[in-house]
Amino acid sequence: MAYIGKQPAAVALASSDITDGIISTAKIAADAITEAKIADDAVLSAHIGAGDFTFPSGSLILGTSGKGIDFSAHGQAAGMTGELLDEYEEGTWTPTISGYSFTQQVGHYRKIGNLVYIQCYIIVDTRTSGSRVAMGGLPFTSTSHHADGRYPIAVGRFSSLNVSTIALYPFVASNGTTMSCDGMASSGASVSSNLEIWGDDAQLSFGGCYHAA
Repeated sequence: MAYIGKQPAAVALASSDITDGIISTAKIAADAITEAKIADDAVLSAHIGAGDFTFPSGSLILGTSGKGIDFSAHGQAAGMTGELLDEYEEGTWTPTISGYSFTQQVGHYRKIGNLVYIQCYIIVDTRTSGSRVAMGGLPFTSTSHHADGRYPIAVGRFSSLNVSTIALYPFVASNGTTMSCDGMASSGASVSSNLEIWGDDAQLSFGGCYHAA
């Protein structure tokens, strides 16, 4: 009778050791099955049942860039361009404005595929030079697919801006890692572009999504 890997305790694998296609772990020594014991094509998709696949411990690790979870078996919308979930990442980023010092500059992000969700909170201490318009440091370069080159972001709170405004409309610039703000003054009949918001003690919090290149 054949054995699997190293013969455990000189006891042959019997039919009573297999229940519903599962071999008792007591019959497999710690080093019985190794990568060297399994040929490259030994385990095929046809050998995996239709039920759920559970990892008792550990993670699913993708060894090749660009590979992921393929959802092509699902239905598709007319404008579908891809169904492979091939990336996830999370971390921190630092909002920056050249020529400024800060009391606080904190950012967090999550990237799922090419969709980047960002949050940040920034308090300017003092301005010595530099633009009053753009803030940089976004974790990924944006795409240039948006019709007018802007990706809308929400603003949670603002105070002590360099210009008077009753509404802010932040956006991520096309094909870049910077964010600016459009806005509206109390007497404005339309939105003004690229407001010069940054100055001493300016304070803003942002949150929203944009597409990475």
